[in-house]
Amino acid sequence: MAKPKSKKSMTYKQLKRAGSRIKPYADSDRDGVINKKDCRPFDPKKQGRLHDFAMARLRAKEQKLENARIRLTKKLETQRETLNMKRAVRNKKLSISQIRLKRKQVLIDEIKREKAKFQKLSLANKQAKRELFSHSAMGKASAASQKTLDATRVFLNKPSTKKAISRFNARVQYLIS
Repeated sequence: MAKPKSKKSMTYKQLKRAGSRIKPYADSDRDGVINKKDCRPFDPKKQGRLHDFAMARLRAKEQKLENARIRLTKKLETQRETLNMKRAVRNKKLSISQIRLKRKQVLIDEIKREKAKFQKLSLANKQAKRELFSHSAMGKASAASQKTLDATRVFLNKPSTKKAISRFNARVQYLIS
């Protein structure tokens, strides 16, 4: 005699033929598939073919979504790297422009110092001339005034002073333009 099958291993049709009073639209094993479509109505681990196909379709969709997520993650990472590179370039450009501004400010400060020095020399020259002419008019030329005037003339006639004045004028023209 053949060994009787357990209810767990029997299909819906086998259970109906065996005289079991199984309800076709109930879910005896509580697996989410009604008994009529369940290949093993009392086995919660086994569902019907339709359920298996649906699960295969879900797995395929999940795989597709996972591939899309990976692709988008790579794209996002690439965009982040590009953005970081652009930021680095922008920061470098910014630092270059800041260096240029600092250099320009240094030139401006140097020009101001040279201008102030030049103005002091011009003022000393004018004062020495005034003293010289005022004393010479009276016939009492001051030796100190004469020395100051001579020193100012010598300084202004030096090639280095002339170069400094021409550099000053060139820098002023550069900054104006």
